[in-house]
Amino acid sequence: MKLKTLLITTSLVPTMLILPISLKCNNTKNSNDSNLRLSSSQLQEIQNAFIFKTKNNSPFSYQHANEMEKLINKYKKNGFALCKDEVFKKYFEFEYPDISKISSVHIMEINFSINIETKLPQCNYKVICLERENAVEADTFIPLDH
Repeated sequence: MKLKTLLITTSLVPTMLILPISLKCNNTKNSNDSNLRLSSSQLQEIQNAFIFKTKNNSPFSYQHANEMEKLINKYKKNGFALCKDEVFKKYFEFEYPDISKISSVHIMEINFSINIETKLPQCNYKVICLERENAVEADTFIPLDH
């Protein structure tokens, strides 16, 4: 009897270990995922929530441009850190929306650059859906004095 129990147990253990590996991964999410996409009004709400202007609405100057270039080089692709820098705050007023209040499955990336044509700073933001393989839903520039 003990031998029979031992044989059954030892033959079940490998089966139980192999079975989870051989099962097909079933994604319970709807392949349509349309309920995860932000609507055009939500995307517009995000864009409208941005404020990017010079402090006290002063005209953009060479000093602003010089400081902005230094900050862009310092922070590279970390726009969130750049906009919290004290030098940036000295010259610019910048506000951005809290995307977590709009969607829990989206994130936002922010970068700054200088527009080649206007020579003015601009903010580039991307709205990314984490549930749709990091699909970019918005990739928009916010010019200075927005």
